[in-house]
Amino acid sequence: MKFPTYLLVTFILSSAASATVASETAANSAEAKNFVKLMNAERTLNVGKVLPPGILVADRDGKQVDLRSAMHGPVTLLKLNPGCPPCTDVFKYADSHAKEKQGASIAVLVVEDKGSKPYTSADGGLGVYTTASKLDDSFLAGEITPSVFFFDKNLRLVERRAGLTTPETMLRFPTSP
Repeated sequence: MKFPTYLLVTFILSSAASATVASETAANSAEAKNFVKLMNAERTLNVGKVLPPGILVADRDGKQVDLRSAMHGPVTLLKLNPGCPPCTDVFKYADSHAKEKQGASIAVLVVEDKGSKPYTSADGGLGVYTTASKLDDSFLAGEITPSVFFFDKNLRLVERRAGLTTPETMLRFPTSP
């Protein structure tokens, strides 16, 4: 059977496009699997341990403070990055709902802040702290933002959530430590 030339060219082009799409889908799938693996690993990092002293951050006035001394448990700590759109959504939700949270104060730690001050609490209800580093070698290490750390009254890490979810779910304090 002889096919018209235009039909043959169309078939070859669509086959090549399908191969490209299949290749990109496989790459995206592998990337997604790696992200889920990283997210699950970060969720268990340091859970059950007490926040150590010595993590220096800047308060809203630019003064260096030890994060441990600035937090009074129980506390929900949001680790956000200025270039992260989901981080902005979580911050806005936290800022507007801080007063309703179940007896836990909310603190925000902006990592890799370059002085842009993208996060400011509307009524000052949220403690916003900044650091110029990613905190790779600290108790709060991790690649994924937003991340949420739930500390009990003794600043023991009860639960850690990392990755994309709704702000409401992200900030729901664990019911039992």
